[in-house]
Amino acid sequence: MYYKIPIDFELVMHKKDAEKISIDNSIAQQIFLIATTSLGESKFDESFGSEIWEMDFDLLKSDNMVREFITNALHKAISMHEKRLQLSDVEVLVQDQSIGGSEKRE
Repeated sequence: MYYKIPIDFELVMHKKDAEKISIDNSIAQQIFLIATTSLGESKFDESFGSEIWEMDFDLLKSDNMVREFITNALHKAISMHEKRLQLSDVEVLVQDQSIGGSEKRE
């Protein structure tokens, strides 16, 4: 079993076990951390994170170019920092999201 993050240190300080999760959930948590951390943000390992935060989301770039960049960046980062997986492929799905209360979709 693996520990759920963030760890509830209140439990630990009261000598109780921290919440544990399955390997699937642990891997999902790690991938989420990798994807949402920019390179250099972690002072313990400056290579931890993803290059997607370095990208200039230029409106002139096609959706396919952006999707390919994100796919490659995540494949590289996950392969480097999640040793419990052996990736053959990464698929990026893009969904339209409405912004605020407006009708604008991005």
